[in-house]
Amino acid sequence: MARGYPMHDVRRRLIKALGGADARGGMSGVDLAGALGMSRTTVSKYLRMLAADGTLDRREMGNITLWSLRPGQESFAFPDDYFRAASAYMECVRDASESKAVQLVRNCVRSGAAPASLVLDVVLPASDAILDMYETGKIGAAEQNYLGGVISRSLHEIEGHDTGMGASREKERSALVIAADSRSELVSRAACSIYRSNGWTVFELGDMSEAAGVLFDLDFERLAGKVWSPKDGPLITVVFSSTAEGLNFFADSIHPVSRRSKRMHLLLCGRGLAEPVSGIKSCDYYVDGDVSKVIQISDTISAR
Repeated sequence: MARGYPMHDVRRRLIKALGGADARGGMSGVDLAGALGMSRTTVSKYLRMLAADGTLDRREMGNITLWSLRPGQESFAFPDDYFRAASAYMECVRDASESKAVQLVRNCVRSGAAPASLVLDVVLPASDAILDMYETGKIGAAEQNYLGGVISRSLHEIEGHDTGMGASREKERSALVIAADSRSELVSRAACSIYRSNGWTVFELGDMSEAAGVLFDLDFERLAGKVWSPKDGPLITVVFSSTAEGLNFFADSIHPVSRRSKRMHLLLCGRGLAEPVSGIKSCDYYVDGDVSKVIQISDTISAR
């Protein structure tokens, strides 16, 4: 990156300049340098980078290179625009427009959105809305599955960008994430995205409701032994469930295994439960629905 200017700030200013009526046919590097108050050399570096990431198009007109915006580009100013982004993203999801939803998330990332805030404040509310629409009969199973795929691809887009936070994985920060039922699969997927963006090594198991059985504790112990070693640092196993039964089953199966090592921790998160859950003893930590608290507790454990 060229020095002195944050990329998301330059991108925002370029989108504003190129989105004006005077720039419909494109603008030259000289004109953009004047509009942004930068040197031609500095602007040229940013223009090349933004063309490479898909923000800009270029075309040659004789000896002049004209720059223009590719379709779908938009700029946000965070943290003020999380609400605006959430509203726009929800509209894309309701319209079942995967390309627009993913492009909006891409624009948010390129505008400097914090990955965790983007997941928690923009993507996850849409996931909850999809579940609510299905359970109230507004959409059917096929549409729910399709929209769930839009959410998953949006989360993949967040993970796929190098934000400077998750560029390298750290062995001492490992999380094994389980969904106790299909209703909890998207929220567990969202948590995985935040972990990965924060540099964690993540073992994502997804919906494990079909694997729940009398021998699950042995299966879990064998898996943990294959993917993790105590010398790698603590392993935090996180279980998301929408039912008390799911929480209790996985707690009773995993906690006896995790308690044999001081470096293994079990964290349960009940989300969307019909009734509050209290008194679960077979775990190290319990969170009532708040994914941000799950991440905070995990960070506290890894920092010890």
